Amino acid sequence: MNNNHKINNNHRKLFHELASTVLIVAVVASAFYGVNFYQPKTAEAATYTFQQNDWTGGATANNAVHPTNQSDWNQYSTSTSGLTIGADVKLTQSSYTFTDDGATSTTSGTATGGGFGNGTNSGTAVSGSGSAASVALSKTATANTWSTMAVAPAGVNYDGGLAYDGSGNIYAFQGNSTTAFWKYSISGNAWSTMAVAPAAVAGGGALAYDGSGNIYAFQGNTTTAFWKYS
Repeated sequence: MNNNHKINNNHRKLFHELASTVLIVAVVASAFYGVNFYQPKTAEAATYTFQQNDWTGGATANNAVHPTNQSDWNQYSTSTSGLTIGADVKLTQSSYTFTDDGATSTTSGTATGGGFGNGTNSGTAVSGSGSAASVALSKTATANTWSTMAVAPAGVNYDGGLAYDGSGNIYAFQGNSTTAFWKYSISGNAWSTMAVAPAAVAGGGALAYDGSGNIYAFQGNTTTAFWKYS
């Protein structure tokens, strides 16, 4: 009876030790498997850069592809009107030139007319013609009266002369056997000293404007000298 009881206790102790060993092995194996075989799922991302070299490829439905088109893409999907597209993008420009005649139009690109003098001017005065023409406010003056203007640079003698150039300036000889030649600005009411005459101007000296930017002159003083000033 005692021997059987001892045998049963030994079997029970052996069973407990075996069960404990199996449990420990299972726990260790489970921990090892979890560390070495289980991997959590991850999400990955990437950043790509594309360079637009120019726009010469035109409007297309194509999409840039990595990595083929990262540095040589030249297409675009669409554009609006009013743009000039090529190596770069520019606003479309339109240029018009015309001479105002009171009824000009720019629809054909170029329009011409009769100049500033065509039509009725109100409160303005036109000087010159063509590309040399100008418009200024007209002065209000009392008729049949004199106004004192800027004095001449020096005394003028009987052989002085004047010539209007059609563009708001008056040219003058001083005369008195001198070579002095001046320009008077009507709008500025001021005198300027110009290149002197080729020789002294005396009695009979005279000036005349040709309408094309040149002034012709006699020297006078019983000479045959005749000059042109440009």
